[in-house]
Parts: sequence; C-alpha cells; structure tokens
Amino acid sequence: MAYQPPYAHPYPPGFGYSVPPPMQPPPMQPPSMQPPSMQPPSMQPPSMQPPSMQPPSMQPPPMQPPSMQPIQRPPLGTEQDALQWFQMVSRSSGGRIGVPTLNSALSVGGHSFSYATTERLLSMFDSNVDGMLNLTDFLEFQRYFQTMRDAFNYRDTSRSSRLEGDEVRAALSAHAYQISDEVFQYLMRRFDRRKQGALGLDDYIEMSLFVAKANDVFQAESQGKATATFDFGTFLKAGVFLV
Repeated sequence: MAYQPPYAHPYPPGFGYSVPPPMQPPPMQPPSMQPPSMQPPSMQPPSMQPPSMQPPSMQPPPMQPPSMQPIQRPPLGTEQDALQWFQMVSRSSGGRIGVPTLNSALSVGGHSFSYATTERLLSMFDSNVDGMLNLTDFLEFQRYFQTMRDAFNYRDTSRSSRLEGDEVRAALSAHAYQISDEVFQYLMRRFDRRKQGALGLDDYIEMSLFVAKANDVFQAESQGKATATFDFGTFLKAGVFLV
C-alpha cells in the first residue's frame, strides 16, 4: 500500500490567512405596510364669536375754548380784548358795527340793555354820524364803558353787583346833581326795571345817560334867560314821564 501523507497538500487549509466571514446580505425586512397617516386636517370652524357690540364712547370731546372765539364776547375786558372782539364781529360788515351787534355784546353776562339805550351809547361815539362805529369809535366807547363800570363798582360798597338807593344818590351827588327826594324816587322807579329797589349796571348806565342828557337840555334852554320858570329837578321829573 502506498504511503499517504497526513495532508494532501503541503499546508493545511487556511494556514497563514484567515477565511473572510461569509458575505451574507442583511436581512430583507419587508417595508412597513402601515398606510401613511390619513388624518384629515383640522376642521375646527373659525371662531364665531360676534364682534364686540359695545357702542363707541359718546362722550363729547373736551370743549377747549379757542382764543377769542365767541362772537358774542362782550367788550368788558382789556382794550386788547376789545380790539380782537371788534375785528372778529366787524369782519363781514366792512370793519364797522351797528346797534344790533353792540346791543348783543352789551346784553350778555346778566345785563340787558334796551335798544334805545344802545342807540344813545352808539350815537355818543359815532364820529361819522352814520349809525355805525368804526374801530376808533369802538375803542372810545370801550374806555367810556370801562369808566362807568369802575364807577359802579366803586359805589357798590355792599359788593352785591347792584346799587342800593343811598349808593345811587351818592353817585348823583358826586356829579353835582342836586335833586329832591321826590324826584329821586321817580328816577328809581323808572330805571329799576327788576323792581328790587336797586339798580344793576345796565340800569345805572341808562339812568346816568338820561340825567346827563336832561341836564344838557336844561342848561341849553335856560342859558341867557333872566329867569327860569322851573328848576332842574322839576324839569327832570317831567322828563321821567317822557322816556
């Protein structure tokens, strides 16, 4: 029998190198068969809350007074106030004002001047004798009115905005008008339109205008005459019944 070596080859299998691991492919896991998420989009309806039904604020805007706004502002302040007032109210009448505008200015603030008194006041300062006041005339009137108001306030010792009988008499005496008690009572009854036994500023100015006018007429009529058949008090008393 022939001799058989232990190995058929000179080296045993795998001698000197390692056998690479088998190249098995990775396991073939089947793809997930779960269907993609079919959740519908959110169907929540939009908010159906009605809009706020609160009414808007009905509070009026603050009434800040504009500079020299009211056309009815009376000319009782400073001369600058009077100038601005006049320029505003006379803009549509060619820079002049008549009796209605002057009367509306005098008749605010608790005063109530008659048209007849307003006409007399206007005629005292109407330089053109056309029934209108221009700016210069009006400023003269403003100064006169301020003087009368200051005199009224000076005599108003009770600070009641009214002149009592003794205060009115003192004012007349200061202008050298010497009249009897009887005539004085006629004057008070005629010009105390509110029947309170006292005169307001408007009453006081009306009475002052009347007495001054009566005095002027009396002096003109009696001048140059040797005798007079009546005195000023009697003349004034007669005049009260004519106004």
